[in-house]
Amino acid sequence: MGKVLALLLAVGIAFAADVATTTNKAATTVDKTTTNAANKANTATTKAANTANTATNKATGAANTATTKATGAATTATQKANTTAASAKQQTTDTAAKAKNAAATTTNAAKDSAANAKGAATGAATTAKDAATTAKGTANTAAQKATTDAKKAGTAATAAAAAATPSVDGAKIYVKCVACHGKKAEVAYMGGKVKVIATLSKAELINSLKGYKAGTTNTYGFGALMKPNAVPLSDADIEAVATHIKTF
Repeated sequence: MGKVLALLLAVGIAFAADVATTTNKAATTVDKTTTNAANKANTATTKAANTANTATNKATGAANTATTKATGAATTATQKANTTAASAKQQTTDTAAKAKNAAATTTNAAKDSAANAKGAATGAATTAKDAATTAKGTANTAAQKATTDAKKAGTAATAAAAAATPSVDGAKIYVKCVACHGKKAEVAYMGGKVKVIATLSKAELINSLKGYKAGTTNTYGFGALMKPNAVPLSDADIEAVATHIKTF
């Protein structure tokens, strides 16, 4: 039993020694592997850093170059724009000046045309006024002549009518009136209410006789007496007798 234990102990010690050896080898291998990995990592990091620096430098250079080019292009574009703006401004100024001159020329021409038209219109108006005055004078002269000729024609017609109409003897007609009104138409009636017919106007005499003839006049009840004497009388007879009465 003791031998077995001793054997087992020896085996255990030998196994432990192998394990320790194996562990030491493994640790050594891990250390080497870790060191190699670290070295490789450092190398890779250094390369990456160098590559990054190189890329950064290249990018910075490219950016600077691009910025310089862009600045130059912008400056050139600005200069061109300023030149174009100045040219456009000058052209606009020139065009405006030309337009102003053209407008002034047109305005002056329009004023001259208006003045000429006004003068022509004034002259035409004066001529028309003179013509109207002349026409008016001619028309007035013609109207006066026509009036004179008409009066002459009227007078001639009246005279012709008088010549063509048989003359009426008012004195002969009045003979029938003498018995009541007197030879000189001087008799008054009813205490002077009935007027002396010689004092009446010719128009009053004519109107009274026509009224009695028509039966529309009945002064103081004498209508019935006067009507038979007035009915036979024509207008010419009444005119003639009234004219004769006014000779007294």
